[in-house]
Amino acid sequence: MTGSYKCFLTLIYSEEFCPKDIQKEYFDIQLKLASDVKLPLFLHCRAAHDDFLQMIKNARQSYFQGKPFRGVVHSFDGTDEMVKCFTDMGLYIGVNGCSLKNQSNLEVVQKIPLGRLLLETDAPWCDIRRTHAGYRFVKTHHTYRKHNSWDESYMVKGRNEPANLVQVLEVVSAVKGVSEEELAEITYQNSIDLFSLPI
Repeated sequence: MTGSYKCFLTLIYSEEFCPKDIQKEYFDIQLKLASDVKLPLFLHCRAAHDDFLQMIKNARQSYFQGKPFRGVVHSFDGTDEMVKCFTDMGLYIGVNGCSLKNQSNLEVVQKIPLGRLLLETDAPWCDIRRTHAGYRFVKTHHTYRKHNSWDESYMVKGRNEPANLVQVLEVVSAVKGVSEEELAEITYQNSIDLFSLPI
């Protein structure tokens, strides 16, 4: 973990990979380990919001006292109350296509403070689909081909790509009423600040 810029931690109840009690036990162990390496947390939650929030609060009080506590709640699809809880703890909120599926998601994104917002793709997953509420704000449309007819000039149909970050930018810009240029600059600086990246 120390050779990376982040510690990736996840709690997922939406699939039956592992029983919840075991996931919670090891998520807690990972949080304790993360406090020792002092890297930003890259946090992922799927259908486990209440436990996730409580465990993050507990870890911050138990494991991170006197240590840096920073990170991003990636692929965020929670509530505006959760946004407030996480940002009050100093965490960033990462938004991708999965964060822009329905109108209530867009309303939550609107409430994320610009100074705590990050944009992401989560490629090859979490693209912005035509059925998503945010799709109406997408301006950049790429040309796709099926994976079995790959050509470097085209994107692969059904697979999200890093190049689609511009689509996330377009949607969030429209939802928040901020220019794309300003949003790009703010979220770029947020990523530099969070990950302490050399420029």
